[in-house]
Amino acid sequence: MRAVFPGSFDPATQGHLDVARRAAGMFDEVVMCVLTNPKKTGRLPLAERLALLADMTSCRWLR
Repeated sequence: MRAVFPGSFDPATQGHLDVARRAAGMFDEVVMCVLTNPKKTGRLPLAERLALLADMTSCRWLR
């Protein structure tokens, strides 16, 4: 079964990764969806947020 973890991840933190790890204990795969909140001023461009999460995807269960 797959879990979807949406968020702006601006920036992605160890706390986000901790939530994903906990979800991995309950699901086969965790999909982190990087979104933009139009009501907030972002700190990092989308490309940088995706790159940060890509660095975290060395885990088999994280996409």
